[in-house]
Amino acid sequence: MFHFAFAMGVLVFFFVVLFAYLQTAAPSTTGDESLIQLLTFAHLVYALAAYGSSVLVHRTIVSRALADGVRMYSAERALSGLRTASVVRLAIMEAVAFFGLVALFLSIQTGTLQANPVYWVNLFSTVVLLTFVGWSFPSRERLELLVSRRLQQ
Repeated sequence: MFHFAFAMGVLVFFFVVLFAYLQTAAPSTTGDESLIQLLTFAHLVYALAAYGSSVLVHRTIVSRALADGVRMYSAERALSGLRTASVVRLAIMEAVAFFGLVALFLSIQTGTLQANPVYWVNLFSTVVLLTFVGWSFPSRERLELLVSRRLQQ
């Protein structure tokens, strides 16, 4: 159920950003575009680093959760480890999405987005998060598949 909570926080802020965009008239002058360029570049670098690290962290936590000693000790502890791995991965992805939305919001406030729509690229991490939440929403089948894959290793 926490998947839904991660998605909703980002989605609500996205609608705030969208509302700000729709309410903002085209400015006669735009703000300093160099700040928005820097934030966009930082967002893209941060996204690449965060997505890579989220995969590594998730694998590490899942491996520990399904280690022989833990499995034999308690299925509850193993499931708790799987839940922790998912929460950590989604938290990392959510942070990237919020960073992108803040960059997008600032580009609206400075008038840069209206003058140069390429900065909508900052929305990609939000799309990635929402797609990932939909794809990885927990189900019995996904849990059984994850556990069976890890047990075979």
